[in-house]
Amino acid sequence: VGCRDGLVFWIPLEKSYETKSGMIFLNGTSQMMEEEFADDPAQARSLFPFRKWLRSLDKTDYYAPELELGDAIVFDQCTVHAASGINTEGLLRRAYQQRFVRNSV
Repeated sequence: VGCRDGLVFWIPLEKSYETKSGMIFLNGTSQMMEEEFADDPAQARSLFPFRKWLRSLDKTDYYAPELELGDAIVFDQCTVHAASGINTEGLLRRAYQQRFVRNSV
């Protein structure tokens, strides 16, 4: 799996934090993914092996940044990330995301 072959830029369009459904990132998952699928990288793109691996991860070891308008987070395509799912204030979360992938031709 070429984790460094794809980058994601995530930019909040307003203040973003965990209890406003902000982004969370599972620590160490980029390296874990490379190691898990080193023998057969195609498995990383196959739904069932990937989901099985995803379910096995420790979901309590995460980073939840507090971000302001103008901040940006850049991470590779193998970093497991998601919205926190916690929205105690009932507010919308708006952000811009751009993905760049190396041309493998």
